[in-house]
Amino acid sequence: MITATFTKGFETQYKSFELDVVAPTFGEPEYTWVWSDETQKYTVTAVKHCTNGGSWLDITEDVTAYGVEWLASTCSKEGYTKYRATFTKEGFETQERTDVVPVNENHTIQVLITGFDYHTHKGTAKVKCYACEKVLEEKA
Repeated sequence: MITATFTKGFETQYKSFELDVVAPTFGEPEYTWVWSDETQKYTVTAVKHCTNGGSWLDITEDVTAYGVEWLASTCSKEGYTKYRATFTKEGFETQERTDVVPVNENHTIQVLITGFDYHTHKGTAKVKCYACEKVLEEKA
């Protein structure tokens, strides 16, 4: 209850009234991932919008997502990087995303030497990709 009292130059008056105070309510959290080429990191923004008040009541938190698991791509298989964003404010949950790293032209090589003669120091060298097993070079 609020009471206003005026005394200077007026006859004392009182006016009382009740204010209905409504606690703000919020919708479900929304998450936005933004990649920065400069920092090579994701910034993740979480927002819970106030549904019965102004946007100035929205709850927002920005965090940096970190890579927590990865597999390099090869010449024959896709790789991936899994990122995790952890929030500290109540009502926001840890978020994850996985980015696929496409197949690339880079072979992962191994050198196999066969028929090597220790007296003549001659043999056959084979350069082979262990991912796709393609023979890249063979020399006698």
